Amino acid sequence: IKLILTLINKNMKREIKFRGKRKDNGGWVYGYYWVTDIDTYITCEDETKHQDKAVIPETVGQLTGLKDKNGKGNDVYEGDTFEAIYKDCPDGFSIMGKETTVIRIKATVVFKWGRFMVEMLHPTEKKLGYSNLIDFLKNEEKVVIGNIYENSYLLKEK
Repeated sequence: IKLILTLINKNMKREIKFRGKRKDNGGWVYGYYWVTDIDTYITCEDETKHQDKAVIPETVGQLTGLKDKNGKGNDVYEGDTFEAIYKDCPDGFSIMGKETTVIRIKATVVFKWGRFMVEMLHPTEKKLGYSNLIDFLKNEEKVVIGNIYENSYLLKEK
């Protein structure tokens, strides 16, 4: 089994990394995530040593492997929030077609159904919807405006 896992890992091109808010000072740490019976940790790496930092479990989010701004910006993590501008069409959300109004929607990155998705609430219909994160980021230049841990007011505006 060890040999198979090693071969699979050598072929993986994706960096698996997490972030979480430190318990001692509330700052963000980035690295490898692990849990014990006592606490939740992220191991940070710097040039000289590894440091284990206790983090608030509810703030831990995984790196999606994607970047905002059409792949040229910041890393996107689970829990990040975007503001998306959509043109509301008779046939639902669309960027093409016969637009009737332009609406702003808050979208939050979640891990659901085995993949990274964005969760959004339609402002007038009050209906929760999901979109594949990769498709969501392709449509136009989108930028992370915050996250659900530091900017919880963004969720209320959804």
